Amino acid sequence: MSMLNTTNASPDKSGKWCKCKTPDQRKTIRVYLLVFALVFVICCLCAVFQMTNSRHVTITINSASVSKGQNPDGTAFDIYQILSDKVLETASKKLGGKISVAELKRHLSVSDALTAETNQQLKQSILDGAHENTYFPTVYRVTYSTVSDEIRDEGIGQQVMAIFKAFAFPNADRILGAVAESYQEVYAASYLTYDSMFEIDWASINAMDYYNRTEALRTKSMQILRFLKDKANETPVAETSSQKLTYGDLSNDLWQLISVDIENHQAYIIQNSITSSRTELLRQFRYMEEIYVEETERKTEEYLILDEAVDMYDSTTTKVVFIPALDQNDSFYMNRTKVGLDYLVESADAARLAADEAEHNAKYYQYLQTCFAETVTPKQSQIAHTDAIYLSIKEALEKLMHSVRELLAESNQAENEGIKVSNAEISAGIVGVGMSFAKRFVILSMAAYVLICIPSAFSKKKIEDSQEV
Repeated sequence: MSMLNTTNASPDKSGKWCKCKTPDQRKTIRVYLLVFALVFVICCLCAVFQMTNSRHVTITINSASVSKGQNPDGTAFDIYQILSDKVLETASKKLGGKISVAELKRHLSVSDALTAETNQQLKQSILDGAHENTYFPTVYRVTYSTVSDEIRDEGIGQQVMAIFKAFAFPNADRILGAVAESYQEVYAASYLTYDSMFEIDWASINAMDYYNRTEALRTKSMQILRFLKDKANETPVAETSSQKLTYGDLSNDLWQLISVDIENHQAYIIQNSITSSRTELLRQFRYMEEIYVEETERKTEEYLILDEAVDMYDSTTTKVVFIPALDQNDSFYMNRTKVGLDYLVESADAARLAADEAEHNAKYYQYLQTCFAETVTPKQSQIAHTDAIYLSIKEALEKLMHSVRELLAESNQAENEGIKVSNAEISAGIVGVGMSFAKRFVILSMAAYVLICIPSAFSKKKIEDSQEV
């Protein structure tokens, strides 16, 4: 018996081989070790893929307008413009056309990156009882994934194809860099340049009648004035480096030009009945008068109908509800809900005001017809004076536009520099990868153990059955 045990036991180099192990048991242990080693390798490969599958860059936009949910021109800000065809086409060209716009859309995604500081501010705002918590993110994450969620939803075949295609694409860091750079360029071209606003078609204006020139100058100047006032409210401290002029200074200068120079210029033209084509100008005034007369009649009729509806309204059917609310100073008050009568009154007032305005405009064009109906030919000196004033206004407006462009160029450069792009980083965190690794290892190990035990159990049962026989 001792001889048999000695034969079955083969000591290892350390002299500590488990004497109780039979050759079959040692074979089983080697199978277990091989399987668990294979499971470990598979889990390591999965972890490596998880860490290398996605990379991202962080885009931080330090802009007062974006923090309010707006672009610098006042339109609504949309970070998903970074996935627009215009941006991705530019990025594809930067990458030498090695990856198409369609492929970029499949692999890219955008999300906001809520910082810990911002998250704490929002929580504190809620704890302080603020009744409005509007937050517009200024930090975003652009992620490139070899196997994105969209590709993952298309099945295992598309996932495998995406992995093989990735070898032909530029690396993720180059792709993210090209996309971020293209976004900066498109954003600057779309919202930080205002060339069309400051383009004045002087050839068309010069061809107009004297009166229409002043109207064209006033319309264009008022458009620019509204823009300057908005910019003054947004960035009041911005100023030109040469003359130290702010948006507020420029808007004041432009308003002075509109309310004094252009206004006096037009008054002189009307007073002296200066025109290059009296017949055409009178036809224009009559046409405008007819339009405003029709507008007056239409709005007056609308007002009468609504006013009659207000008189017919039965106040006994009105149910007024008072609800608790907070005003802008967080003071408590009872807010009365609006009823149908309120809407009728508001609509009637709006129609009456529109009718009054249209009537005023109709009378103004009647007055212009009276002024220009005189057949007295303007003196040559009056025409020369009018032309000189027009040229001086044109020169002043061009000079002011030059200052506006200078200020915009400097402030827009600061605005564009406010778009910061971080270096590409691994999207998967170490903790998340580690937890996924542990979960996969446990699940696959248990599955492998079960698969090994099932044939062993059948084999053992078969041996026992044969021994019984």
